[in-house]
Amino acid sequence: MQRFLDWLDEYLADVGFVGAAEVGFGILSVCGVFGLVFALESAESISVAAVLVGVAGLTTLVIAGRSSSRRRAEVDQKLLVRYCEVLSDQMQSSWRLIRWEQHTDINPQGDVRQVMSASGAVKSFKLSYYRIRVGAGWNQPKKYRNNVRVHVRGIELEGVPGAQAELTTVWLPSGRLEVLVHFPKPLSRGKRFNVVVVVDWPGKCRPLMKDGAPDDFRYVASRHLEELAYTVVLPPGTDATCGPLGFVPEEEPDYSLEERRGNGQLEVEFRALNVKPNRIIGMRLDLK
Repeated sequence: MQRFLDWLDEYLADVGFVGAAEVGFGILSVCGVFGLVFALESAESISVAAVLVGVAGLTTLVIAGRSSSRRRAEVDQKLLVRYCEVLSDQMQSSWRLIRWEQHTDINPQGDVRQVMSASGAVKSFKLSYYRIRVGAGWNQPKKYRNNVRVHVRGIELEGVPGAQAELTTVWLPSGRLEVLVHFPKPLSRGKRFNVVVVVDWPGKCRPLMKDGAPDDFRYVASRHLEELAYTVVLPPGTDATCGPLGFVPEEEPDYSLEERRGNGQLEVEFRALNVKPNRIIGMRLDLK
């Protein structure tokens, strides 16, 4: 039933109220055929027909309502993205990122569980939320994105575990997912925080696991980062070649790439210190 409703939402997003009316009239037509076949003459039959017509009308209204609500939600999301961009630009220098740690587990179908941990400190303005952006790295069909799930595993303020944080997720026009983790209360200058976010993303690495295409696992530095640790774990029995992305290990000793094999699984870890802003670094995996 849920799959049908998801399909219906996508269909109505394209055709709008006219599509809803077409669906309703289709149901009314079925009612008409029902009446012809069974020669509705008795009071009971007429009552049945009336109920069916009523259901058809209500269905049309409900479908139209779902379509309208969906369009309203899309507008709200676009506005949210716009104003978050403005706020983020204004708050660009209000905090520093100390450590970013990311652990990515891939299953044979290319589904991914991504655990991201960000540690930082507030520099000037009060900080009300922390923003994370993630993407699949390829033009992924919408059916995968509809099943992406995000939750906050933990949040620490000044080393003390805090209350469960609320989060907001917004799909950007680029196909990337923006996650806003809202702190229980604004953090003032000098305060430290640690946020752990878990993303379950179906098919994120499908091109790597199913199509045999190389996949890049990148970190995009929007600001200076003191320490980075990025680990990718492949399914048991899967082997791959691994190479650096965006750096030359021999020329940059603060950057390293290490492969480990244990319990029949390949685990690749990329580490970096003092990452400069506007750098794109990481690793490229290619299945053997």
